[in-house]
Amino acid sequence: MIDGGEHVVVIAHRWGRNEITGLQISDKVAQVFSFDDDDKCVRVQEFHDRGTALKAAGLDTRPARLSS
Repeated sequence: MIDGGEHVVVIAHRWGRNEITGLQISDKVAQVFSFDDDDKCVRVQEFHDRGTALKAAGLDTRPARLSS
């Protein structure tokens, strides 16, 4: 997670498996969660690369500090 104040960027790996065929799929996404002044999530955007997500959140594209 990258804390950008009113925006939080989450880099996530997600996967799923079809119950019938057993076919497994996976991908890595960057999600941008935007919050209002009351800390309510008002928007979620999804991107397939980190740089675009950071730009959408108004953050620098330099490596950011990860939080635990």
